[in-house]
Amino acid sequence: MKRFIYIGLFFSVVSCATNPRTQRIEALRKLQDEVEKYKTVAQDVSKLRQEKADLNVKVEELKSELQLLNGRLEEFGQFSKKNEESFGDVSNQLNRISTDYDKRLKSLEDELKQLQKKMDEDLRDISKKLESRAKTKIHMAKNNIKMDYVNGMKRYQAGKFEEAASLFDRYIANFPKGRNVENARFFLAKSYFAQANYQDAILKFEEYKEKYPKSEKNAEGIYHQGISFQKLGKDQEAKLFFTELFKAYPNSSWGKKGQKELEKLK
Repeated sequence: MKRFIYIGLFFSVVSCATNPRTQRIEALRKLQDEVEKYKTVAQDVSKLRQEKADLNVKVEELKSELQLLNGRLEEFGQFSKKNEESFGDVSNQLNRISTDYDKRLKSLEDELKQLQKKMDEDLRDISKKLESRAKTKIHMAKNNIKMDYVNGMKRYQAGKFEEAASLFDRYIANFPKGRNVENARFFLAKSYFAQANYQDAILKFEEYKEKYPKSEKNAEGIYHQGISFQKLGKDQEAKLFFTELFKAYPNSSWGKKGQKELEKLK
């Protein structure tokens, strides 16, 4: 119950909400009113049941007293017919009161059933709306993840290499067979290289080369691997990569760059 009240108070402040959202808030408010009414009716029913029970006890007590008095009248023959009729009227009046309580109790019970039915229907309706809203949010979240590659390229071009690497990595994890996953892997390696994270750059370029052995980007990747080993102070390892680069891509611009770096290391 408190949860509904808090939700109502919160959404009443947000007056510029979209129409579906406003309808959802109104549905919750109506449901809250019905729950309060249901609670009040239930309390009235309980109270009437207790009153009826008390009344029945009193009726039985009065009947017992009447029987006792009638017994005494018969025994002593002193009770007049008028008094007997008076007690009969009292008994009839009490019976009428009891009947009225029975009718009121039945009426309240019927109303309670109707409220329960209406509340169940509203709860099902709200549940469906919330489920639909949750599915919409999940769909939107998936679409946002699909944009990780595009946003990663924007961050990379803006020189925000750490953010770019994070977006490329998430895109690869969620869409390992996506149409942009090859580029995402390559630019993930380049993002690490641009951050001077040479160890991860070497590993990611190698991973790219293993997955896409015929890619034209491998020449650039091998070159950056060689430079990364140089930056780590491992010239012998760098020579191996520059040699591989020149042999595999002798006529490419990256192959020629690798040859120049190789000559510097001799």
